[in-house]
Amino acid sequence: MTDFIAIDFETANEHQASACAVGLVFFDNGRISKEYDWLIRPHHSIDYFNPFNTRLHGISSRDVTDRPQFNEIWPEMHRLINNEILAAHNASFDMSVLRQLMDIYDLRYPDLEFVCTCNIARKTWRQLPRHTLNIVGNYLGYSFNHHNALADAEICGKILVEACTYHNCTSIDKLAEKIGMRVGVLNETVYYPCSVSNPTR
Repeated sequence: MTDFIAIDFETANEHQASACAVGLVFFDNGRISKEYDWLIRPHHSIDYFNPFNTRLHGISSRDVTDRPQFNEIWPEMHRLINNEILAAHNASFDMSVLRQLMDIYDLRYPDLEFVCTCNIARKTWRQLPRHTLNIVGNYLGYSFNHHNALADAEICGKILVEACTYHNCTSIDKLAEKIGMRVGVLNETVYYPCSVSNPTR
């Protein structure tokens, strides 16, 4: 199976550039090979923590006081994800977070492709009432700490692996072809969202 990296961001407030945590989980031939996660101190202009967000992920301003800002972790993160394929659940959100972080810190965009496991789940397990990460993950038999960036990234990646198995596909390209999905693209000059034809819900 295609190697890929599952990613998940958590944010401090309603601003998508207010990332306070990110998790990366590497899948090699369908198996987890390595993991990275960071707590992040949001940009000073949007560094307040909305109580609603804190209730979801449990991260408060105290937890990130001595943590690096995103521009400090970006050199390592860029090295890890550049020229790779990413998976995210509700990828439009995570890719928007990444793009807005690039803009607020004036960083160079990475060059990558990405898929949305929420879209994939909609085309795979159509019987589910909704296709949120926790509903799909629980349906597949996984229990996890929802809204923990690393745990969410891990389940996102497992959903992609399960979908490839379900559709008997040995690569993400073959899965995309089978379910009518366009793989997303993000780089310095273009952004194409991941989309599926005739979504079921």
